[in-house]
Amino acid sequence: YFWNEIAKRVTKVHPTATLTADAYSVYSAPPVLRKLHPNIAIRVVGLTYTDETKRQQALKDWASWAKSVKRVYVRPNVLLAGRRQGTPVIYVHKMADDFRFMVDNALIGTDFDSCCHNWATQGLNYYVCAKLHWNPHLDVDELIDDYCRSGFGAGAEAVKKYFLRIEDLTNVMATTDQRYTHPYTPAVIDELRGHLDAAAAATKDETDANKRVAFLRSGLEYTDAYCAAFRIIREHEASGGGRLH
Repeated sequence: YFWNEIAKRVTKVHPTATLTADAYSVYSAPPVLRKLHPNIAIRVVGLTYTDETKRQQALKDWASWAKSVKRVYVRPNVLLAGRRQGTPVIYVHKMADDFRFMVDNALIGTDFDSCCHNWATQGLNYYVCAKLHWNPHLDVDELIDDYCRSGFGAGAEAVKKYFLRIEDLTNVMATTDQRYTHPYTPAVIDELRGHLDAAAAATKDETDANKRVAFLRSGLEYTDAYCAAFRIIREHEASGGGRLH
């Protein structure tokens, strides 16, 4: 009602003006009692890749908004995933699927909030996101291959396995109660190190590619130290030692 009243009054003076309203927080759900003024565009925020239930609700809401208005654009917080932790979070297949869905359902533009520059742990997300803006219907697996081949040379296959394993961990996190630090157990860290070891060995004669593998390793070693600290905290609290602040 509020949005419609503003649009109605403004368009009396400026008939072609567009009012943008946010589908965010408690305003995420599409209206059920009123139709939206034709000059309203909706900016949808709620998409996430760390909670699959919320993601599915966001896509359902998007489909409803797309039936309610002619213009919808996305302003997600997905690139903020892990912003406080900096640990690996990879979700490129889901992002590609959602891009195509939104393009086919009233999407007119995007505003991806906050590139946090976690390049050693989430750089693949940034790359795929940029490429999908160029063409939302690109094959995401070809984009991954391009990123790995162009950046890591002879280590491409091992680096691809590294990224896909992290994506598997992210998917598990999105469907369970695990949070950012939980999936990275010592065994998982060792497994991921193995992929980077293979990439490093394959690129020993390729200076630039080898340096990029080392850059990925810096993100993994940071993740190991960060997650180990929180594992100690969880073990302390589980043993009845009290909450650590």
